[in-house]
Amino acid sequence: MAKLRLSITLLRLSLVIVGMVIPTIALCDAPSGEFHLLAGLVSGKFSGLGDNANGTFSVPNSIDVEYELITSRHLSFFARATLAYQISTGILPYAYTGIGARVYVWSNSRGYDQIQNGFEIRKRPNFRLYVGPDLGFSQAVIKQYTAVIQTTSAFLEVGANAGLIYQMSSTIGLEAQVSYSFGFGISTIAVGASIFRGLAGLSFYY
Repeated sequence: MAKLRLSITLLRLSLVIVGMVIPTIALCDAPSGEFHLLAGLVSGKFSGLGDNANGTFSVPNSIDVEYELITSRHLSFFARATLAYQISTGILPYAYTGIGARVYVWSNSRGYDQIQNGFEIRKRPNFRLYVGPDLGFSQAVIKQYTAVIQTTSAFLEVGANAGLIYQMSSTIGLEAQVSYSFGFGISTIAVGASIFRGLAGLSFYY
């Protein structure tokens, strides 16, 4: 029940942020895009009824790719895909695709130019800190029996992410991100999941 209440709260927060972001699209005269290429640890724990519905995984070399549409100085939307692939075994324990929103706190989402008293002022943040909710679908291997026999399940995931970007230049940033989500089984096997990501990589303006 605690997980369900937290997920409902995150979902409500997502709707509130979406409601705030949509009006800003019309006010922002030049939305910009940003790519994020991240890698790192993705781990998960599954729990349900029966031995077939309980398991864990941990992949330290997972890949996460994101596209972010920055719509104002403090708000953005993003879409992401995560692949946790075990090179040693050739097994894909976890795959995810989803969307979300971000709020940039104590900083702007990007640099911007401003004209005051006939002078052009350019502001470029050195650090950008963000938090926000995300929602998506995933598929995971709950338990691996042999190289070809396994128990899998699909999930609806609700979670939150936070990250910090150090802007190395006007277009490239060094990024660290953590996220945590709860998964609700939507396939024939009733399983709950908790997923953690600890990632680092680069971000690219265009």
